[in-house]
Amino acid sequence: MARSRFWRVLRAVRLAAAALAILATTLAFGYAADLLALLGRWWADAPYPEAADGLAALARVNLGPALMAASARLSLAGIVAAAAILAATAFLGRAYCSVLCPLGILQDLLGALFFWRKNAPQPRLLLLRKGLGVAVWGIALIGGWTLGLRFLDPFTLYGAIAAGAWLPLLAIALLTLWRRRLFCNTLCPVGALLACGSAMAPFGLRFTDKCIHCGKCVAACPVGCLDPKTATLDNGRCIRCLACAATCPVGAIAYGRNPGFRLPGRREALTAGALVAGGAALGLAARAAKPLYPAYGPRTHTAKQGIYPPGAGSRQRFLAKCTDCRLCVTHCIGHVLRPAGAFGAVHLSFDNGMCEFYCNRCAEVCPTGALLPLDLKTKQRTRLGLAAVDLGLCIAGTEGFECGACAEHCPTGALRMKEDAEGIRVPTLDTRLCIGCGSCEYPCPTRPIKAVRVWPVDVQVQAADPDEILKPTTPAPPGPAGDDWLI
Repeated sequence: MARSRFWRVLRAVRLAAAALAILATTLAFGYAADLLALLGRWWADAPYPEAADGLAALARVNLGPALMAASARLSLAGIVAAAAILAATAFLGRAYCSVLCPLGILQDLLGALFFWRKNAPQPRLLLLRKGLGVAVWGIALIGGWTLGLRFLDPFTLYGAIAAGAWLPLLAIALLTLWRRRLFCNTLCPVGALLACGSAMAPFGLRFTDKCIHCGKCVAACPVGCLDPKTATLDNGRCIRCLACAATCPVGAIAYGRNPGFRLPGRREALTAGALVAGGAALGLAARAAKPLYPAYGPRTHTAKQGIYPPGAGSRQRFLAKCTDCRLCVTHCIGHVLRPAGAFGAVHLSFDNGMCEFYCNRCAEVCPTGALLPLDLKTKQRTRLGLAAVDLGLCIAGTEGFECGACAEHCPTGALRMKEDAEGIRVPTLDTRLCIGCGSCEYPCPTRPIKAVRVWPVDVQVQAADPDEILKPTTPAPPGPAGDDWLI
């Protein structure tokens, strides 16, 4: 009985830690920005970005983003987080799946809502789990293509759900209703990776000779990894929810040396080697073929999928590495980032805002390395696109009325008002200074088509330094003059 009480207390601690983890992760996705700002003013007099930085760092504790960051840009934080999780698996098993993984905790919450459904037996489907896992990770880590993670990575799926996507939530809810954590032990590439380490770990859960074969542990287990008839517990599938140990009336489940811990036999070693070789071959094939899918639609002003956030580097690189976790979307101060969809990439749309000149949060919070970190000065010169002025649509060109909204809002001085041959001041663009931030397109008053539009570029480069370009030819005359500058 004392052992049962111990497991119940430990399970309560696990549930409390999981509740805090999913709450913090949800806050990190931007749902409580106003709340954080309010609490920061009340308690620490801290503005929202400082209060949210710690929560955004939680993304790097998740194994999928950590591995991708380590692979994409050799992130030290990603390497440390991934190594810590994998090392802890040898002693704690797949505790990550029940304490830190937001999608796993969400499935537990959904399972509590479906309380009338008993835990049904689950198929093992080991070959599917292992084959899918090595394929996804081989293509992602060796091939540099995150397509599999976009649909199966638990952090990415939870990010879509936290941002309001209903389709992944419906799919996870149906799977949970059918077989509780079937996703974790069949489809999840993170679960497949952790299962390999947990199954062969030196420590794990096991049955003792106190078992009375009552079957209560089987009814409580959400993954179907218990068989009291043969007194076996599959540590590879066990997610360490501790429901079985807390439910057992005689304390027949204990933690200790893993009965499955042994050197793999010849057949097992050959099978594992074949799987790893197959995953590596898929990754090398993906890298050789450079499988990059196009963004939705033609790259015109009506389809902004080709304008990517600062730090993307190039169209080719970003399309391959973005998993659409939407952390950057929810943290965008200018509200111009849009989710990727099934086969696109996160992109900018200037319909309701502009890329804020003094903000680089998207690159700071990106957990997978799809956006390279940029300091603010570098970001302010990074060309996301290139503006173009259509004087046939511009109010100044068609009506002779000096508008100047685009030039007024341009932060780099790329757009300035100049007199044309008829003496009418019209916007003139210096492409050397343009960074494609949308500060000109957003305020343009012409409808339905803007006179100033930002067009995509395939590679993000550094624009010219305004301090070097905008130099006066003569001392500036008194008054609000500014048109004597060479551009």
